[in-house]
Amino acid sequence: MNKMLIGLVGMGLLWGAVVEAAEKGSAGGQMLKIGVGARPAAMGEAFCAVDDGVNSINPAGLAQVRKMQFSITHQEWIDDLRHVSISSVYPLLDGVIGANIAYLTMGKLNGRDAVGNETGSFAACDMIVGVTYAKTVRKQLAIGLGLKVLQQRIATEQAIAIMTDMGARLQLNKSLSIGAAIQNLGTKVKFVTESDRLPLSFTIGGAYNTLGDKLLVAVDVNKAVDSNFKVNLGAEYWVTNMLAIRGGYNSSIDAGDGFSAGAGLRIKNCQIDYALVPYGDLGKTHRISFSFR
Repeated sequence: MNKMLIGLVGMGLLWGAVVEAAEKGSAGGQMLKIGVGARPAAMGEAFCAVDDGVNSINPAGLAQVRKMQFSITHQEWIDDLRHVSISSVYPLLDGVIGANIAYLTMGKLNGRDAVGNETGSFAACDMIVGVTYAKTVRKQLAIGLGLKVLQQRIATEQAIAIMTDMGARLQLNKSLSIGAAIQNLGTKVKFVTESDRLPLSFTIGGAYNTLGDKLLVAVDVNKAVDSNFKVNLGAEYWVTNMLAIRGGYNSSIDAGDGFSAGAGLRIKNCQIDYALVPYGDLGKTHRISFSFR
């Protein structure tokens, strides 16, 4: 156990050094910063150490899946942005294989020439396609590796970037787990002659289950190339076997106070989750996920 813990912390320090070494400033591919599932969103995205299978943020969170899972999430974002994600995981190849496709549409935008005259409307959208493989290498330790392709399209121009995610999760005992993940390590996003690096980030976190698994509390610390260290806090309480309430805080949200809330309804193998994340004067975002397990 001690060797596995030291190894996990060592990987975290190494990944953190990679992130810290990257040049600071703004990054492209901002769609990559939008979370997927409603459950993580309601808990302030404090999810690095939580093994939620199809909705896991950490690639290693898929390793505990024992049968097929499917999830679809719809998000009503700010400024008429809409985000849809479809994910599925299945035990295969002595581990677990996951696949995901996400689409962000920005509606119609008004174009202007160099002197400000209108040139008509155009569309802009982003799409991500990814696959993930996770495996339990020891009874308490799981690892995961993901490959993603990002396509961004603005009018007739497009950019493509390829990246990888990697993560590890260690179950210290029945109640306590820790996790570490590095995300969006890959090529730059290039439109014509302009290129931006991806929002590379490193996260380490912990999760604790108590009260007979009715209460889950989690905390993450995140470092991205284009921001300082951020903290995520989240909690979930199952009022009954069917109904859960959630709340969280995400210091990465610059607009608003960073707080979020939500609920989950579980009926047999189906679960519906909802998250509300306010963004101050920019408005509120609503996220709904349907999962089959």
